[in-house]
Amino acid sequence: MVLLSKVEKSSDEFMEIMQNLSNIQALEDSRELENLIGISHTSGVLKREMQKTKDLLTKVTKQKLFEKKNSGLPN
Repeated sequence: MVLLSKVEKSSDEFMEIMQNLSNIQALEDSRELENLIGISHTSGVLKREMQKTKDLLTKVTKQKLFEKKNSGLPN
């Protein structure tokens, strides 16, 4: 979870950079930067993927706690 928190924090910086590149691209009226990055609208994709990862980690954590509780083993 600590790693995910760090990734979320750095993703804001990444999205700011992507926005700056998009602005430069618009000024240059060129697809070269988009081709360099690979896809357009990366920030939305990144946010969705991070949310999926966060949801999955939450489910796994809850499942592990549930299994530990039901196994009868001490904490």
